[in-house]
Amino acid sequence: MFPAMNARTWPVVAFSALLLPACGGGESGPSYYQDVQPILAGRCINCHRSGGIAPFALDSYELAKDAAAAIKPAVVSRRMPPWSAAAADAAYQHDPSLTDAQIDLIAHWADAQAPEGDPDAPGPALDPVGGGLDRIDREIVMAEPYRPKTSPDDYHCFAIEWGAEEDTYVTGFNAVPGNPEIVHHIAVYLITPANLPEMRKWEDSEEGNGWTCFGGPMAEGGANVPIALLSAWIPGYSGSSFPEGHGIKVPKGSYMVLQVHYNTLSGNEDPDQTKLQFRVANEVSTPLSYAPFLNAGWVLGTMDIPANQKDVEHSYIADPRGLLELFVELDLTRGFKIHAVMFHMHKLGDRGRFALLKPGVPARTLLNIEKWDFDWQREYFFEDPPVFENGDQLSLKCVFDNTKAKQICSGGTCREPEDTNWGEGSTEEMCVANMLVSPL
Repeated sequence: MFPAMNARTWPVVAFSALLLPACGGGESGPSYYQDVQPILAGRCINCHRSGGIAPFALDSYELAKDAAAAIKPAVVSRRMPPWSAAAADAAYQHDPSLTDAQIDLIAHWADAQAPEGDPDAPGPALDPVGGGLDRIDREIVMAEPYRPKTSPDDYHCFAIEWGAEEDTYVTGFNAVPGNPEIVHHIAVYLITPANLPEMRKWEDSEEGNGWTCFGGPMAEGGANVPIALLSAWIPGYSGSSFPEGHGIKVPKGSYMVLQVHYNTLSGNEDPDQTKLQFRVANEVSTPLSYAPFLNAGWVLGTMDIPANQKDVEHSYIADPRGLLELFVELDLTRGFKIHAVMFHMHKLGDRGRFALLKPGVPARTLLNIEKWDFDWQREYFFEDPPVFENGDQLSLKCVFDNTKAKQICSGGTCREPEDTNWGEGSTEEMCVANMLVSPL
């Protein structure tokens, strides 16, 4: 359930205005080595490199110059970088969005026929988005290599034993794809011992390595059971550590389920064997947990999305703690902090909003998705975590488009719109705000 990157449109962007001058290159205007190359190196070459998942490389002046005409409209339209969060009443960590000055810099460079500049005087490097892991305490890897079975997209799940002899806490995470040319995104779910029997059913649902999955870790047609999201990865993400003293509990005997979205448009036919890296601790002062906010009635079939209808809205306002008792072992009776949120819909999603409602004051929008793209889902960490207190409510709104333009296509043929509802399948839908919370 997560989320990703789009193999059709790739990030050409982003970074800190503090590290990049608003205009570079001196009197002659911006140049590649002084102004553009630091952006590409810091935000693009993780994907746009030889052997990367992007369909073309940008790791030399010649390649970047050849792509300048495509880079400019991607940046000017803000289609890139893949950051779907629109203006809201919150600030986020790890925001790779370009400033207006940086967009102008790249546009002027492209308009000026992409001048090279001085290779012996490169501009300053950028810090990585995500911050990276400051240490790696534990690694687990897929049991066998896997080669995608369907093209261009294959959503596949794999179970990996955690293996620790005692309860532990995950305090940071990163993923290392075995074949980065085909790994589009990864979501990692925590399967506690209580849910192992259901996971075994998913494993038995098809022969071979892993099982087909889409909206989450469940096999299609499997039971909807409370499964906790642990973390997620997209190309270019260097991993991150939680604040000191914060962590997610992993009981001994647990498994991790990787949901990997493979995209085969690069033409690379080598298999993948992804590795997960963790920062762990035996104890933490502030336990964390992922907590899904949704209307339980939707899961029971009340989220009707009629065929050929646009702007189909489903919304919900509630104190979420009654439902969260199914998913979260933490004591939230006094309230909780929201450290991050990940919005989730499927292919018919059009836009959505997640808000905090406090008595007597205007609603505070925590996440505003004006243009949903299933292939660019990500987790948004708050600079200053909002606080949910007794008497507060949360608001969730999802808007769907079930017209012909939004249908899944394969081999040049698009399916006809059909009535749909909540479900794990690719032609069904969801509306969830996955929150990362800690108790007050």
